[in-house]
Amino acid sequence: GDMQISELMEGMMAALARDQVPPAWEALAYPSLRPLHRWVSDVVERAQQLVEWSKEPAALLRVTWISGLFMPQALLMAVAQTTARNNGWALDQTEMVAEMTKKGREEMAASARDGVYVDGLFLEGARWDHPTAALQPCAPRRLAAPLPVMLFKAVAGERKEREGGFACP
Repeated sequence: GDMQISELMEGMMAALARDQVPPAWEALAYPSLRPLHRWVSDVVERAQQLVEWSKEPAALLRVTWISGLFMPQALLMAVAQTTARNNGWALDQTEMVAEMTKKGREEMAASARDGVYVDGLFLEGARWDHPTAALQPCAPRRLAAPLPVMLFKAVAGERKEREGGFACP
């Protein structure tokens, strides 16, 4: 027996040889420009986060890898809705604020009481300086720099500039 190689199999072999995600897989997955080896490890990390979350779906993870979510804005909206409901606030008078922590993912002992701890965000062309708690120019030959774990929480009030903060859409 000779076996004929279909166009689909040929395309998959060519993509694997070039370290690219095969088109048949790409059609069923989230958009990504990563090479195949990074894409596979990313899929595994996403699956691990979902498995961990499914163990206790009503509770938030200690730290959520926001880059691994398919729709990260839904997590932030859920935090805003839950906080507004628990405090009797109108949702349209609730805004999200972000606070930098000085800790890494492994250093976070428990999930946030108010809000959600997230990691997986990066700055392009800048970096976060822990000692000064401010943005600094990026290090030489480094385009992107990871941000520390951030606390996203909902607060009551009209959208206005907060002291020491920056209002963004």
